[in-house]
Amino acid sequence: MDKKRQILKNWKTVIILSAILFTVVLGQDIVREVVLFQNDLDDLNTILTDEIKDDIKQEVEYRVSELELLYENLDDEYDDHIENGLRSLEFAIEESLVLMDGELDSVVEAQIIQTILHFDDVDGEHDYYLMNIDGTLILNGETNETVNVDIMDSTDDFSRLYIQEMIDDIEDNSIGHAHAFFGGVSKSTMGYIGLRIEGTDYILYSVAEINHYLNVLLEEYYLDLSEFYSTKDGAVYVLNLDGLVHLHKNPEIMGLDRDTIENPYIVDTINYILTQSADKPIGFIEYEYYADSINGDTTTRISYIHVIEELGIIVGYSADKELNDAIISDFVNESLRKNLQLLIPVYLILSVITVVITKKIITNTRMSTQMFQEEEQLYETFSDITEDIILITDNKGNILFTNKLA
Repeated sequence: MDKKRQILKNWKTVIILSAILFTVVLGQDIVREVVLFQNDLDDLNTILTDEIKDDIKQEVEYRVSELELLYENLDDEYDDHIENGLRSLEFAIEESLVLMDGELDSVVEAQIIQTILHFDDVDGEHDYYLMNIDGTLILNGETNETVNVDIMDSTDDFSRLYIQEMIDDIEDNSIGHAHAFFGGVSKSTMGYIGLRIEGTDYILYSVAEINHYLNVLLEEYYLDLSEFYSTKDGAVYVLNLDGLVHLHKNPEIMGLDRDTIENPYIVDTINYILTQSADKPIGFIEYEYYADSINGDTTTRISYIHVIEELGIIVGYSADKELNDAIISDFVNESLRKNLQLLIPVYLILSVITVVITKKIITNTRMSTQMFQEEEQLYETFSDITEDIILITDNKGNILFTNKLA
């Protein structure tokens, strides 16, 4: 009887262990597929994020190179711009003096002044001054008044004789240049460009603040970019270090600073960018942005920034990290479909094999039990018809079986 129970117990153990083995093998395979899938998903997300970073970095660096080139060529651009105006005015003066040979100097001077004033009315963009070769100012281009002031010894904040420098340059070249600095280099840099009117002792020159001309060029550049990005999904933004918005996808905040912008989420973003740029003037930053200010929905944005110290501006470009979501979702769905098509048949076959094995084990268990019962009945029948006493004990003397005679 004990052996019978032991055999039944062993068969049950076999069934349980087989079920556990199947579950472990199946579970291990599923876990492995999940881990591999998650690794693939992480790799895809990294690749897509890197592509976004590469795109926005490339866009920012391209615009930075344009702005740096604009700054590097500022003096040449300024000189060409002013010189073109001077050359046009010089031509007009020379034409007006063609029929004035032999006229008194005062008459010639009056004609030159009249031509300058008329040209200034038409031009309206620059101030033109007239002085003689000895440094005596005759026409003040800022007020358009005739004067008689010696400005040859005029100096800037660095004691530079800028008028003398321009006249000397005119003597050596057909056109002269000089820079004058007032209130510190960063505050006001004035550019002087002049030429000698042919056949006279008069010098025609113009002067303008170079930083003002730079701001004009930058404003034109920002307007061109604003129009360029108006049909794009994203856009480069430009801020100065005080939080003034020079360029933005939203044209309504261009020209406003963080103190006058009404949207608090935009202000928070500007403040965050300014703080981060102080610690990391070039590189990537991430921040939470309210995509829907009404519902409070936020989105994570990646931004690449580049501070141009010479211009005092931050050039950046931001993109939503969630741009990857649609691609990742498609990847997940496609991967699940392929895995199900591949794994479900395998799992079904394993399940069928397991069921068949289990049924075989159960059948064998029942057959073994039945054989034991038949043998037991046969043995009892034989022991009862014998004339001998049959007594079976274990090693300890416990009686396990006796026939009727015993």
